[in-house]
Amino acid sequence: MLAEKFDLAVAVVDVHANISQQSSAAQVIIAKHPALLKSSTRIGLHSPQQSNLFRMALRYVVSGQPCQTLRADDGCMGAPLALQVSSWPMAKHCLVSLQPLVPQRADLSYLSNPFDLSNRQLQLLELFSEGLTLAEIAASLGLKPQTVREVFSDLYSRFELRNQLELLSALKSPTMATKEKIPDELEAASLLS
Repeated sequence: MLAEKFDLAVAVVDVHANISQQSSAAQVIIAKHPALLKSSTRIGLHSPQQSNLFRMALRYVVSGQPCQTLRADDGCMGAPLALQVSSWPMAKHCLVSLQPLVPQRADLSYLSNPFDLSNRQLQLLELFSEGLTLAEIAASLGLKPQTVREVFSDLYSRFELRNQLELLSALKSPTMATKEKIPDELEAASLLS
């Protein structure tokens, strides 16, 4: 199994997050990571909000959209985890890669002119691109959570997006740390065979 050779933590799941196949590295992460529910048959997240975003990402990718990356930490900042959802050749299935999340602040200054963003909006987007939740952004800047939600609601409208998942995908910011280069989608089909 190619996934075992590269020590990749990958799993093939259906749109309901039921696991069809998984590497041994993925089994270890699913069994031990504090943000994930302990299950050998399903990838589940403790946070209902993150669970909903994950299922939305699965449906989004299955419908032919580009790969999605989301943060799964459920408050365990010492072990942030990224779930990268990519297409898979089997109908109604996705390849999910579980990777340590190494947030990197994105340079979003290029958004300032075309979207007429304020310095505060850019600051909030940069913190979001690092993987912080809206509540964490509010706490770190001493703002009310409602204020941050209102700013993000305005940003969704400006960028013609519907939710955090689409915004995160559009920013393409959190980068993943991996031991080896992850094979591209053409090689993905052979990962678990």
